[in-house]
Amino acid sequence: MENVILFIIIAVFAAAILLFVARAGSQVTVNEQIYAKQIALAIDKAKPGTQINLDISKLYDISEKVHTNVEL
Repeated sequence: MENVILFIIIAVFAAAILLFVARAGSQVTVNEQIYAKQIALAIDKAKPGTQINLDISKLYDISEKVHTNVEL
């Protein structure tokens, strides 16, 4: 039983590392930071009652590419 638990813990840890490496290699984190800063600037400059529309289709495309490339 102890071996099964140890194997599950190692498998989860390995999957987390693979996911991190895939995200770092695809520049997803850089794009996330860029959009987060743009959103923060838009909110800071907005006046009360302003509606903000952002096109995040590029992030969606990158996300889909990363998730299809990473299969565990």
